[in-house]
Amino acid sequence: MVKKPSQAVILAAGANTRFWPLGKEKHKAMYEILGKPILHYTLEELKQCGIKEVVMVVSPHDASIQSYVGNGKKFGIRIQYAIQQNPLGMGDAVLAAKHHLQDLFFVLNASSINCAEVIKPMLALFQKCPTSILVATPTKQPWLYGIFQLQGNKVLSIAEKPKQGTEPSNLRVVGVYLLPKDLIPFLENIPASDDSFEQAITAYARENPVYAVTLKNLATFSLKYPWHLFAISKYLMDRFLKRGISKKAKISKKAVIEGNVAIGDNTRVMDYAIIKGPCTIGSNCMIGNNTLIRQYSSIGDNCMVGHDTEIKNSIIYDDVHFHKNFFGESIVDDGCRFGAGTITANRRLDRQTVKTVVKGEKIDTGMDFFGTICGRNVKTGINTSIMPGIKIGNGCIIGPNTNLLEDVEDNATLYAEFKQMVKKKND
Repeated sequence: MVKKPSQAVILAAGANTRFWPLGKEKHKAMYEILGKPILHYTLEELKQCGIKEVVMVVSPHDASIQSYVGNGKKFGIRIQYAIQQNPLGMGDAVLAAKHHLQDLFFVLNASSINCAEVIKPMLALFQKCPTSILVATPTKQPWLYGIFQLQGNKVLSIAEKPKQGTEPSNLRVVGVYLLPKDLIPFLENIPASDDSFEQAITAYARENPVYAVTLKNLATFSLKYPWHLFAISKYLMDRFLKRGISKKAKISKKAVIEGNVAIGDNTRVMDYAIIKGPCTIGSNCMIGNNTLIRQYSSIGDNCMVGHDTEIKNSIIYDDVHFHKNFFGESIVDDGCRFGAGTITANRRLDRQTVKTVVKGEKIDTGMDFFGTICGRNVKTGINTSIMPGIKIGNGCIIGPNTNLLEDVEDNATLYAEFKQMVKKKND
């Protein structure tokens, strides 16, 4: 029997710029779902597949991963680190790890939370064809991905984001790769770019056998944009969440709790609150009277969800306070405070998918419902209105009666009434 590979390279050195306003204090894969960082789930999946060593490619400017993972002892995996000095793409990240590589190794992203579902069929094919193994899955939008040209299950080439009508197939590349160390010279001969990795694999495949295993109905996860956290959270809740209410929690007999709901220590749930699972609420929280928390919401520790607030399908991190608010399909980072009447609009009037601006470019999120993304320590005054897809930067102060129609940069202060007063004075 062919000895199966036992090393993986995890790429976690991105600059997080497209993840704004999240990711300012830590790597995006360190955001927690169900009390664990996303990276934690990836490492647990690798352990299931017999991976014994991981090379973590990280940025020199972010120590959040090293602080949490350490040498990997708590995962039962030996972890080493490689530094990618500048975010020059996937190919450059693999080259940063080259001195640590075994003859065969997996490459994957830190958000590969179901990678065991992918690696196990890869290893099955590897036993028959002990060479490079990639993964393909069908897509209806081939122009958005790297697309395979295959002959049977042999890889001929990968076209990166081909123009519509020129796609060699409808099979996209899944971001888990089994590669040989022999690929490194091919990477070194191609200038660093967004698609140098795919170019190197194509060049390698012209001279060496490379195979792809095709998996249909595969759930794939990206962590490119902050709203990608919704899909990851839903998957993990469906897979792992069990009903569990701490004996130290104080639940009113007049409250209603339905389905898989987890509630932490010293959390109080007041009269007529309604909580519908799957849903999680952390420790030391207060869930006020007449509050409604709906499916696929998670509330962090030390949060106050005050009277008459509704939270729907949202991810709320620690120490966030609400009072008479509606937040739907939203993500709120630590330490935010929302004045009474602050409302997110989570659907467009024309019912089209919600678009948002990322690095100056308008992006279609593909989401019918999408509220807001708030960075850390945001404060809003009463009756603030937030339009669909609007993002609020870290440390912002939004005055009362302000209607947010565009993103707000970090540490901005906006007062709608003050702007009106200035205009009248100038007139």
